[in-house]
Amino acid sequence: MMDYVKAYGAPVGSGRIKCCPEDFRVTELYDFEPSGNGEHLLLWIEKTGANTGWVGNQLAAHFKLRHFDVSYCGKKDRHAVTGQWFSCWLPGVKEVDLASIQIEGVTIQKQVWHHRKLRRGDHRGNRFVIEVRNLAVKDIAQLEERLLLLCGSGFPNYFGPQRFGINNQNLDKALELISDDEMQSRRKLDRKQKDIYLSALRSWLFNQLLATHVQRADWKDNGELWVYGLAPHRDINIPAVTEPYQAAAAFIEKMGIKAHNRAKCVVPEQMEWQLAEGQLTLSFDLPVGAYATTLLAEILEIEDDQMKAVELH
Repeated sequence: MMDYVKAYGAPVGSGRIKCCPEDFRVTELYDFEPSGNGEHLLLWIEKTGANTGWVGNQLAAHFKLRHFDVSYCGKKDRHAVTGQWFSCWLPGVKEVDLASIQIEGVTIQKQVWHHRKLRRGDHRGNRFVIEVRNLAVKDIAQLEERLLLLCGSGFPNYFGPQRFGINNQNLDKALELISDDEMQSRRKLDRKQKDIYLSALRSWLFNQLLATHVQRADWKDNGELWVYGLAPHRDINIPAVTEPYQAAAAFIEKMGIKAHNRAKCVVPEQMEWQLAEGQLTLSFDLPVGAYATTLLAEILEIEDDQMKAVELH
C-alpha cells in the first residue's frame, strides 16, 4: 500500500494475507429483503478465485442475456471466498434449473425472485473474516491496544492499493495522460480504461488530502471530503487540492467526472479477533467503499501474497 500517514503511528508488527482464498472471506450485507416476486432472479453466489464481472458474464451467457441484464451490488476480490447476490432479468420465466448452471469456482446457494435489478452500491457494507499468517509481533499487549483503538476511534478512510493497480500501474497511466492534449486523451481511452485510470487518479488526490487531515489530527470529526471532479452544484466550491496536485484535479474536471463526498473516518462494526501462535484472525463489518487492507495497514506491515504473485509474473 502507498505509505500514507498512519493515524496511530508505525505498525506494531507484520504478517501475510491471502496465502489461500479461504484466508480472505467477504460477505455482502444488505438492508433490504428480496420481495419474492418479480422478473429479476436473485442468485446468492459463493465464489472462490473468480472475478465478479467474469461471473456476471458467465450468467449472461448461460441465460442468453445482454451483459447489463445481469447485475450485482459490488465487485469483490478475486483472490478470496466471497458471497453476494447477483440479479438476472428473466421476464416470463417461472422456474430455473440451478443444476444446469455450471461455473468454475461458483456455488449457487439460494434463489429468490425480486421486483427490480440490483444496482451498484445497493448493499450497506461487507463482512470480512481475515486470517493473518506469519504474524510477527514483539508485544502482544501493544497489538491488542492498537486493535482496541480501531474499535473505538476507527481509521482514516484511505482508498486501498487495489484502486491503483499492480505496482500503481493504473495511477501511472493516468498521470501520463495529464500531459497529453485533452482531445488526444479522450481518443486514447475507451470507457473502461477511462473509468479505471480516472478512478485511480481521483482516489490518489483524495488520499493526499486526507493525509493532511491525519497529520493535523482532525480526521475523526465524522466529516466528509470531496472526491475530486466537477461539483454537483456549481455554487459549491471544492476545497483546493494542494499545489503539486492541481494539474491532476484540472484534468479530472476536463474529463467531465463529477465529484462526490467520502467520509474521512470509518469505525468498524462487530470487530472481533483471535490470537494463536503465528496467526491473527480478524472479523469486522465495513460500509460500502471502505477497504479492509486500509484497516490492516493501521495495525501491521502486511505482505499480500496475491499481489506479490502477480508482480512476479
